[in-house]
Amino acid sequence: MQIDSAAQSTWGAPIGAWDYTEDVTEVAFNDLGGYRELCLRFWGIQHDAGGTDTVIAQVGTESGWGVTGYSSIGNGTVTTAGITMQNTAQAASIVFNGVFYFREFNNADQETFMEGATGIPQGSGGVRAGTRGVAEVNDRLRITVNSGAANIAAGHVRLYGRR
Repeated sequence: MQIDSAAQSTWGAPIGAWDYTEDVTEVAFNDLGGYRELCLRFWGIQHDAGGTDTVIAQVGTESGWGVTGYSSIGNGTVTTAGITMQNTAQAASIVFNGVFYFREFNNADQETFMEGATGIPQGSGGVRAGTRGVAEVNDRLRITVNSGAANIAAGHVRLYGRR
């Protein structure tokens, strides 16, 4: 088997960044269609809702956000709306840290595979894995709150990409 010595094997510098300055309904990155793999690092993420909401990551195309069709497997919550950052719905005071990897992100012939790990200082967290059961050329990625009625109220995000 030949190894491509010219292939990019490191993530390099971030292709996108977000640092909290005010409450937002989502942290979104667009124009990502040229990337086959993405690495989403986040720390200090909080939402401003009660204990019934969960922070999620979603992928999308120029037609809009993929809000259904996810199969997210973790230590607890399974949602079809996105890959979850936590085991169960958490209070607004909980802080989330972690990393997600998105494979085959822009491959129209294969589902996007997502994997990663999360943790919170209060001791919960875990490994996450899942797919979005739609093979399409994604070109955007976001972090949001599943209810759509809450805000991201703190934190930092870095996005890395490989072509």
